[in-house]
Amino acid sequence: INYPDENGLTLMHLAAIHDQGDVINCLMRYGAVIDISNGNTDETPLHLAAKHNACAAIKALVQNGSIIDVVDHNSRTPLHYACNHGCNEAVESELLTPLHLAALSGYYEVSEVLINNGAKVNTPDSKNRTCLHYAALSNNVELMNLLISNSFVFFSRDNSGWTPLHYAAQNGFETCIKFLISDEATVD
Repeated sequence: INYPDENGLTLMHLAAIHDQGDVINCLMRYGAVIDISNGNTDETPLHLAAKHNACAAIKALVQNGSIIDVVDHNSRTPLHYACNHGCNEAVESELLTPLHLAALSGYYEVSEVLINNGAKVNTPDSKNRTCLHYAALSNNVELMNLLISNSFVFFSRDNSGWTPLHYAAQNGFETCIKFLISDEATVD
């Protein structure tokens, strides 16, 4: 069920491309790997669904636990493609703001412009992650410092109970870990 064709596409990839949410749910019941990479471009089914504006597939993939912040060979997440291809349902379902996206991509200057124009640093997404969680995932200490200096809630926990420090540790981002610990992060 997880065997790829000559283009590196599995049944899950094909269902995602063709907006087959029911097929995705069926494949999951039979043990399909939801975040399998296509091997050629490191795209998951969620990347491909977002590229093809396949909203039913996106919904099924997210509901089945697909990872929304995994990057492909271009360092793009499925959300990058959803924004780029006008799939507003996908963007709205995750409650991601432009500042979340800038933080995830590590864009300091863009984040600074957004904050200076009223973007709210502490707004959580659908998984209770703040911009600081995403900045930790982007391994950008300068950006984390900007966010903390404009925030009143530093180290909130997401729905998994993780703080930004957890994400930095999971990814081995030593500089971020040192920064977060030095900035009075709660270490649990």
